[in-house]
Amino acid sequence: MTAAAIMISFFMLIRRVRKRLVENGTERQSWELCLCSGLEMAMIGYLVSGAFVSVFWYPHIWILCGLAMGLNTATALPSSTDAI
Repeated sequence: MTAAAIMISFFMLIRRVRKRLVENGTERQSWELCLCSGLEMAMIGYLVSGAFVSVFWYPHIWILCGLAMGLNTATALPSSTDAI
């Protein structure tokens, strides 16, 4: 049950970041949107490989979740170039 909550939270967070970026008019090929896609693909790959090998609680999942939270924080903060 905890594992499912972690996965759902991860994908909801990435969806929220992507929605925020699109609403702010970010280009489709921006590094932020590419990072969203990359993190989603990394998590899906991790889950598929975890189905065959019991590696769920290795640190990879926590690294991916940390990267997603960092991306959320970085995109939520106003850009320093906006003040200029």
